[in-house]
Amino acid sequence: MIDRILSRLTYANVMSTLAVFAVLAGGTALALPGRNSVDSGDIRNGQVKAPDVADLEFKNAKLLNGWVASDDDGALPGFAVDAEGIVHLRGALDGTDALDTVAFTLPRALRPAPGHRVRELVLAGNNTVGVLNVFEDGSVFANATDPALVSLDGITFSPK
Repeated sequence: MIDRILSRLTYANVMSTLAVFAVLAGGTALALPGRNSVDSGDIRNGQVKAPDVADLEFKNAKLLNGWVASDDDGALPGFAVDAEGIVHLRGALDGTDALDTVAFTLPRALRPAPGHRVRELVLAGNNTVGVLNVFEDGSVFANATDPALVSLDGITFSPK
């Protein structure tokens, strides 16, 4: 009996059986054009709801040790967490009178996991680069050649 089945087994038979199984199982896969992008043509009407694309609710950071909001950026330094638990920072700091001190502290739920820290290169004044560290105790420490402007925009991390 096995010989009879094997004698009728062809590439076309195998592929058609797999195709029927995939259709009946309901599994579909779709490759979207582009990389990590979705546009209106990729979404069925009415399938995306307001909570799916809601704006982040930023809270202003309580600045410490002489750090102030930079006049060069419209947004106050702050933080938010999205629906997936990713922490987002925004705004810009002016640390002219606060070099080598903690700029602000994040709430406990938004801090890096114990034993970890976030280290990011940031844009600083006069087209220089600085380093921003977020430590497990929530302290945000910026170090820049020109601390008159330390941008937080675009810094994201997972607190887990």
